[in-house]
Amino acid sequence: MKNYILLVGNYGGTNLGDEMLKQASLQMLASEKTEVKTMQPCGGDFEVFASGFRSMLNFRGQNWQAFLAIKNSSRVVFGGGGLINSDNWRSLVIWGQILAVALILGKQVDLVAQSFSSPPSTGLRWLLSKCNSVSVRDKLSQEYLSQVGLNSKLVSDLALDLDMDSIKNIFEDNKLLEGQLLLSNDYGICNAREYSKLSDSRCKSIVSMLEQIEVPLVFVPFDKSDIDFYNKYMSNSQIPMAAASMQLFQNAKFAIGMRLHFCLTAMKFGLDVLPLAYASKVLGLFGDLGLQVVDLYTLHVQKNPLREWVNKKK
Repeated sequence: MKNYILLVGNYGGTNLGDEMLKQASLQMLASEKTEVKTMQPCGGDFEVFASGFRSMLNFRGQNWQAFLAIKNSSRVVFGGGGLINSDNWRSLVIWGQILAVALILGKQVDLVAQSFSSPPSTGLRWLLSKCNSVSVRDKLSQEYLSQVGLNSKLVSDLALDLDMDSIKNIFEDNKLLEGQLLLSNDYGICNAREYSKLSDSRCKSIVSMLEQIEVPLVFVPFDKSDIDFYNKYMSNSQIPMAAASMQLFQNAKFAIGMRLHFCLTAMKFGLDVLPLAYASKVLGLFGDLGLQVVDLYTLHVQKNPLREWVNKKK
């Protein structure tokens, strides 16, 4: 019996932002009074289709279970994030498979609060045109869809709908670090990550600019890979690292960061935020919100716009 909504997302990993999107999506769907089951890379009710070539041949295993999960659902909802993009082949394979199968099986498909980093290719455009609805979380994504004749609704990022209790639970249930850091009340929080389009020298420049800020900073990872960034580029830094917590955000004076949901969380706590745009989704979303955004590909390192921004806040 087709009696559940299938919620699809990049949940279940080590990314706090993705867990926020999952929780917000579940809260959004709760009003429909229908059971919700999740399809995610790990830890959900169903796993996504295998993306490796050998794994894809195992049709009777993981792929068969994913097929049945879609077939037995009443509708399919992609809940938040930048899941499907033509310029990311792996992303297109993982999430595009689910979208294509759902549409072939005649399911109602809704893409909620998504981001697009480029105009969809012909194949993806056709798939999106068959969806029941598509909503996006920034005007740049909406413009990309409009360029290929697709309509979309502009909405807020789902994480902005979370209340403080939900955020607290996500912090406590997904601790990336153990222990606590004793801090004064005069500090800022920061976040950084590696990204395929950012060179090693640019990553080092970002760290250098953070270290030149005169107000004490605390590095807050929002994904396990952020800890890898810290260990690679900041292990000898005077900037300590601490797990995300309510107290850490509540007592901070400002936030500077690359992770989109690190910045959105800081906004939820009423902090002044300086997003560092490594991808169009960061540039588009925070530009729409009227924030100053630093484009990491065009900034002048010598001028250090991060330090200038902090100095203006004093």
